[in-house]
Amino acid sequence: MASSLKGGFAALVIVLLAAACSPAAEGPAAAAAPAEIRFGSFLPITGPYAEIGKSDLAAQEMAVAEVNAAGGVLGKKLIVQSIDGGCDPAQTVAAVEELIRVKVTATVGGICSSSLTNALPILRQAGIVHVEPGANSTDLLKNPYSGLFLLMGTVADEAKSAVPWVKQLGIRRPVIVQDATSFSFTLAESARSELAKTKHPALAVFGITQGARTYAPSVKKIINSGADAVFYTGYYAEAGILVRDLRAAGFDGKVILGDGSADLAILDSASQKDLKNVYFITPPMPSITVSAQDWIKRFRDFSGAAPRAFSMQSYTAVMAVVEAIKRAGVTDSLDIAQALRSAPIATPYGEVRFDERQVASTAFALVTIANGAFKEACLSQCS
Repeated sequence: MASSLKGGFAALVIVLLAAACSPAAEGPAAAAAPAEIRFGSFLPITGPYAEIGKSDLAAQEMAVAEVNAAGGVLGKKLIVQSIDGGCDPAQTVAAVEELIRVKVTATVGGICSSSLTNALPILRQAGIVHVEPGANSTDLLKNPYSGLFLLMGTVADEAKSAVPWVKQLGIRRPVIVQDATSFSFTLAESARSELAKTKHPALAVFGITQGARTYAPSVKKIINSGADAVFYTGYYAEAGILVRDLRAAGFDGKVILGDGSADLAILDSASQKDLKNVYFITPPMPSITVSAQDWIKRFRDFSGAAPRAFSMQSYTAVMAVVEAIKRAGVTDSLDIAQALRSAPIATPYGEVRFDERQVASTAFALVTIANGAFKEACLSQCS
């Protein structure tokens, strides 16, 4: 994705959150022991997905602040060390290499599947546990790594969730549009496979290029195909332009967007009128999750803003590793991984448990945007 690494690690941000710690012991052994547990984060802080990255980093900082206020972990203070990954594969690799150099205990989020796919071999070689709040491409599981944990399910789970909604929405002639990135391509392939099992398989799969100012040529192909619906599997920056161009060309069919498009920033390109009959597949989202209302208030008080698409999951990624360290009683990666697998993790949206693939079961939702906010989609008789 866009945004290249400039000036080495000028984007290095170290977040130090002061908290009361247990009194230090005396002697050489105590002096050698680290006084803190350091987490690494390589969220996009610049580039087209910076606003999501900043919100997710705030959620991670909030988790650290809450843990430190309660006395830390194993008597030690937590630190989140963030290096801008930019959702760019090369930049993310450089960020991860630097996080390993400064000896982080675990990493807790990058969001973009293509970038994380490139970084995984480095994390694997270093033996660093990574809990991922957003990326969910099946590419991440091609070379299994015992230290990788996915909070968002996979695109295969997302595609299976979508099929009943396609039926309920009365869609008969869908086409799929993808942008060739890992997340988008694998979600498109999963959706194509799932739709092929139904009476209404995809008419075609079209590709677009990230970063374009218009998708008019692709829109023409979509309309000429006779499609009555579009399933776009990429990110919100492109989704907004695609929806805008579809409506401008007279396409009034339904549009389903994958979780990478579930952000209100889509309104920067597409109007509320354009978004009529547009549906988003999302993981548990704060604004529509009853159990998360207290968490939303705490987040607003901490950050001064509303949470975004994966903020709750980014908070959970930190808390999951914290809980695992408490269970294990040590900060060794093998023990942390075993502890993550051993029992459910409490989250603002309910308990999650990792399966044999180390993927959390995720209940995807279908939402729409109305009056500038997300709400659950109404697919049957509505009051």
